[in-house]
Amino acid sequence: MTERIARKLGFGGTAAGVLALGAYAYVVALPYRLSPMQGRLFGVAIVLQLLGVAFAVGLGIAALRGTARSRRLAFIAIALGILALLFVMFTSHAHSVSRPIA
Repeated sequence: MTERIARKLGFGGTAAGVLALGAYAYVVALPYRLSPMQGRLFGVAIVLQLLGVAFAVGLGIAALRGTARSRRLAFIAIALGILALLFVMFTSHAHSVSRPIA
């Protein structure tokens, strides 16, 4: 693997980890009672968290084959992915979705 490809994989993995943590911050900032639109955004944020973790760890592992710089980015990406996974697993997402009365 060339240095350039490994570095780009490391950057991509780091960006995916930051995206997962950003989605987690959005979910935490939501109120307890959600409107239907917020409920849909909540579902999208959960999917983004899980995909962000998968991409961060996957791209981080792929970037480990490069130079020292790409390995550093790989370790950062893997650490962000694991941190986001721990947040998803060990925090409660207690929200209630309001249903309109029809």
